[in-house]
Amino acid sequence: MSSEQLANAVAAFAHWRSNKKGMRTPTELRQQAVALSKTYTNGQITKALNLSGTDFKKWCQQSETAASSTFVSLPEPIVSPLLSNNVEVFFTSGERLRLHAGDPALLVSLVQALKA
Repeated sequence: MSSEQLANAVAAFAHWRSNKKGMRTPTELRQQAVALSKTYTNGQITKALNLSGTDFKKWCQQSETAASSTFVSLPEPIVSPLLSNNVEVFFTSGERLRLHAGDPALLVSLVQALKA
């Protein structure tokens, strides 16, 4: 990060403050401020950008949390469209029976017994 990037951040914060109308600090500005921490100390950044040290630390922690949180894609389970762990049986009387079992084969046996 160069001093030009710090100057750009100072200008961006000043522009935002002149137009903010009570809004929270935008995410883009937070990220810009946190990115400066690779080159400057927290004190230099908070002083230059006129930020609360507490708020800036929170932004840094949120940034670290977001960076360490990675999405892990899991394969979809293979499910037979013919077998399910849930069965709903509708009777001609209008009553309904919902069944759930860990083993779909158990439900098949039960439904077959109900049909008999």
